[in-house]
Amino acid sequence: MKNKNGFTLMELLGVIVILGLLVAISVPAVTKILNKNKINAIKIDENNLSDASQLLINDFCDNPISSKYKEYCKPDSTDTTTKNKSLVRKKDDFTYYICISDLKALNYYESDIKYGTTLCEGYVLFKNDDKKFRNGKTYVSCKDGSDYAYVTDETFKDSDSEYSKILDDCKTDTNNRGETAYNCVKNGACN
Repeated sequence: MKNKNGFTLMELLGVIVILGLLVAISVPAVTKILNKNKINAIKIDENNLSDASQLLINDFCDNPISSKYKEYCKPDSTDTTTKNKSLVRKKDDFTYYICISDLKALNYYESDIKYGTTLCEGYVLFKNDDKKFRNGKTYVSCKDGSDYAYVTDETFKDSDSEYSKILDDCKTDTNNRGETAYNCVKNGACN
């Protein structure tokens, strides 16, 4: 009778093949779960940004603590200086928006919006004619180099789209609306 103290080559190969199959099946499933969690996290951020914009509108437009704050909520002003300070911006007669950068500058939204490790930008859009600025829809774009990791709306990818143009306006704000309003609120430096 032969004494068997180990595994045969065939037994070891069989175990390796089984482990390989398990890895091949589980890696895509785990990746799918992680991507779904990233999307869920950014959807929560989008809802929180919409809520933060409502708080900003309440504090600056609906029930301002100081009459000086009302200056930061005049998107329809014909005075260029006042219009350039407005946190609520006007695209056309029925489209208004608040940039995420302004919400962050005023500490209405403090955390970075990320899709995984990719930083995101965006705005909250209000399409209505009653100028009550309710039921804002958040649009977020997470661009990693030349590729989009996440977009709320696929039209973001078209640089000529309405959404991309508004995002470009938010990114190129030379008036520093959020910082100017923050200095007014925190330091009393209202101009």
